[in-house]
Amino acid sequence: LVCLVARLVFLYVHYVLWTRTQGDVKRESLRIQEDMHAHRERARVVGTLTVKVSRARDLPHSKADTTDPYVEVTCGEEKLYCKTLFDQLNPIWDEEFCLYIQSSQLSTDPPPSERFANLKVTVMDADRLSSDDLIGFISMPLSSLVDGVEAGGWHRLEVPTASSEQYQQGQVHLCVRLDLWPPDHD
Repeated sequence: LVCLVARLVFLYVHYVLWTRTQGDVKRESLRIQEDMHAHRERARVVGTLTVKVSRARDLPHSKADTTDPYVEVTCGEEKLYCKTLFDQLNPIWDEEFCLYIQSSQLSTDPPPSERFANLKVTVMDADRLSSDDLIGFISMPLSSLVDGVEAGGWHRLEVPTASSEQYQQGQVHLCVRLDLWPPDHD
């Protein structure tokens, strides 16, 4: 009986160790796959886009009579946000963002209209009780930027209307710099 119990304990311990080992192998395999995916993503990065959101002016009053603006900066799949400033029609953010540019965003394969990604800067009005309201946006194609040169200035915010026209309201001050890396950059 003691031999049988010892044998069962031995088999149980080996089974537990084997299943743990199998779990470790699976976890290590997943970690290696994640590392390979991250390396592939890094390999596609060809530069950086630095965006400084300085301020806005002449923003309209919201329906609630207070405007609580924040900024959403989007390029490709990256989306970053400035802080919300409460009850401001001329907010000052002075926030700087660095976005990574992937080779697909500068591709020469698609038709010219789709060739370069756009930098989109959207000014929103934060609402506590309902969805946030669009104040306006600007869209800037990366193709309009010169590598290594900072472009700064005031940009009029556009707002799409129901009649598919766009009108402008308020302005945002941005400084944008595109820095492309040499092809052999690590």
